[in-house]
Amino acid sequence: MLRFSLWVHFIFCLFSGMVQADFSDNLRKSKSYLNQGQFRIALDEANKASKLAESTQEQARAQGIIGNVLMIMKQYAGAEKALLNAIELSNDVPAEKAGYTNNLGLLYSTQDKTNLAETYFSQALPLASSRPTLQLNIKLNRLRNMPATANPVILNSLLLDITKLPSALEKVQNAVSFAAIAQAVNTSESRELAIKALEQALNDSVDINDTRLRIEVQGSLADKYEKQGQDDIALHLSEAATTLQTTEDLQDLLVELEWRKARIYQKQGKDELALVAFGKAVESVQAIRMDIPVEYHDGRSSFRETLEPIYLGYADQLLKKARQQEGDNKQKTLFLARQTVEQIKQTEMEDFLGGRCLVEGLRRSELDNIESGVTTVYPIILSDRLELLVGIDKTIRQFTVPVTDKEIRARAVALADKLRNMEGNYRPDAQKLFQWLIAPIEKDLDAENIKTLVIVPDGVLRLVPFSALYDGQHFVVEKYAVSVSPGMSLMGAGGNTNIRTHHTLLAGLSRPGSVVEKLPTHLITSILSPSQEPDSSQRSLPNTRSLGNSKMRSVESAANKQLENRNA
Repeated sequence: MLRFSLWVHFIFCLFSGMVQADFSDNLRKSKSYLNQGQFRIALDEANKASKLAESTQEQARAQGIIGNVLMIMKQYAGAEKALLNAIELSNDVPAEKAGYTNNLGLLYSTQDKTNLAETYFSQALPLASSRPTLQLNIKLNRLRNMPATANPVILNSLLLDITKLPSALEKVQNAVSFAAIAQAVNTSESRELAIKALEQALNDSVDINDTRLRIEVQGSLADKYEKQGQDDIALHLSEAATTLQTTEDLQDLLVELEWRKARIYQKQGKDELALVAFGKAVESVQAIRMDIPVEYHDGRSSFRETLEPIYLGYADQLLKKARQQEGDNKQKTLFLARQTVEQIKQTEMEDFLGGRCLVEGLRRSELDNIESGVTTVYPIILSDRLELLVGIDKTIRQFTVPVTDKEIRARAVALADKLRNMEGNYRPDAQKLFQWLIAPIEKDLDAENIKTLVIVPDGVLRLVPFSALYDGQHFVVEKYAVSVSPGMSLMGAGGNTNIRTHHTLLAGLSRPGSVVEKLPTHLITSILSPSQEPDSSQRSLPNTRSLGNSKMRSVESAANKQLENRNA
């Protein structure tokens, strides 16, 4: 899988000399917003620049930036069109055409179109004959496209070329990219070369005035040491990186640094330190999540695939802490743990609906205000256990079940398959799931005279028909009325429904796709239900940043500064 950090790095460093100091103010603004990771605003400014371009060359530059921003945002069709335009418009400037051609190869490589990517890399290389640094970038891209071809001789030669680059900034930038490629080759020698490159980059970074890039180098080096099992060195580098003094907003880089610290602290049994680090990582993700490029495949958001472990790690530590607490402190911790998992569901729903502003935030908790005789059951699946958070009388009760996530998945999938296909005896699976999900809380339900269960499932438990769970004599539906909610904050609000008028557009498909079929009826109902929303004038848009973690790390700031230095 292609690394976000690598292709973002190449995208920006290939613009050496392309943007003149007197080019339009909109293009300069676009570059500035790219540097900050605010891609949507950068795209808007680049589009304005395109409209104001007075020459073919200026139009090519604007189209090139538009293509790069769209590539980062994973809008690949638009990116391809813009980069092809840039290539055609720059026929008279070979060096610039080389950059756009290389970026198009990078786009195809990102989409795993290896042969097509190699075609464009091959075309770009001779066009860049007047720019050794650009040629080096193209060679690195080609290796990334086909890492199996990177034998030790080639890697050593490229590393030597990096040491000969004229500036410390260029050395550091290319060393970070080289290290990512060498790590992908995944041989003992290539891994050693990756660390060697980053160690040298760490020394060279002392001579550059770029805090973001210095942090990037330390984070990359920490990543390599962690992968080798050298946790103490990885932790030291991560801690040093987070303490660098800076006035910049570097939330995107802090995600990975704090997450790594949390993982290592957790392995070392330092739960309090792990809790703090996980909390900071989640806080950083929340600060930038509006601008994280997201894809949605087969009913699952790439946000969940990439970042769910951070949220679950934080929830895990909170739930451990809650077991040692009593009273109000315990309630606050349990609420925060539940809210942390809820943030995953909220973001996934926003991704599905195609907009981050379409789902009301966590300011509502209607399911906490339900009438007596009704309780909410909120299962949280962790790797080594199942946690049940049960809301009764406006308090949350915690139940811990010693069952692994793999066991739960196996039983849930088996039950769903048997009921769907009407084959096999489903009762053993239904009974086992009952023992994990309902039996631990039955005494409390009986004591409180609970008649209705509102269950908020997640993950594989969404497949489970809770009414069909079986205690050996009776089904759950024989004891309780059962309702399933997609989330604590994803239902229509109660109260005065006359505050605003709602209009609903209903549309039908004769043959709905696989993702549509995954949308449950109760969720459709909740989306269409009237809800009370706060006055929109009271809302504020959060600052947005790109994501910088082990899978999505960016060095756009350093690369843009490289362009500015070269064009000075």
